[in-house]
Amino acid sequence: MLDRSKVNKEREHFDRIASSYDNMFGFSAKKRRRKTDWIVQNSHLSSKIIVLELGCGTGLSTETFAETRAKIHAIDLSFRLLRIAKNLRHYQNVCYEVADVEALPFPTAFFDAVIGTFVLHHFNMKTALTEIHRVCKPGAWISFSEPNMLNPVVFAIKHVPWIKRMVGDSPDETAFIRWNLARVLKEHLFGNIKIEPIEFLPPGLPNILAPAINKVGHILEKIPLIREFGGTLLIRARRL
Repeated sequence: MLDRSKVNKEREHFDRIASSYDNMFGFSAKKRRRKTDWIVQNSHLSSKIIVLELGCGTGLSTETFAETRAKIHAIDLSFRLLRIAKNLRHYQNVCYEVADVEALPFPTAFFDAVIGTFVLHHFNMKTALTEIHRVCKPGAWISFSEPNMLNPVVFAIKHVPWIKRMVGDSPDETAFIRWNLARVLKEHLFGNIKIEPIEFLPPGLPNILAPAINKVGHILEKIPLIREFGGTLLIRARRL
């Protein structure tokens, strides 16, 4: 049974911050581009396929996905966010729609790929993955970027209420540990699972410091134990 109260709280939260959404979450185009390019590559996006983008918000990531000329259904819970997306980021190959990840209004085996940036951690994963599996064609790829709970900054954001409010988190959103996430994906009949921790560039860092920190971060990503504490998980799997 769906927890409608949680879904409604998510919608209300993002309706409330819609006017400041781009300022809150659009601060680092370079960081976002790295993740969206990875998703494009690992989902094999092209003009020949139909794609579902979950939690598109104001279309910040949709910009990159639209460049592939794939036919994209970009959904979000918040009508206000989608209204901004339609006004600022209109593309011929993108259809913006209000929809709930936990109750998708699409036919079974409809999509060639399902993608998203920082969206799954807002939902009940078992319900969301059941729906994602249902709407995917057999062999379809799913690719996401999500917060890594092992990262100290992410952990603080998810567990300290005043920090959570300050950065714009919704009350119920969480983060993932990659081993647990891989297990849940397997349980929901996804294979070819790859989950890769990246990114040691903290949010809000002054631009002048970003290049130096980025260089250090790329080195840390190659060190087996330390890399587990990266701030972002890149997730790819295939619908069995």
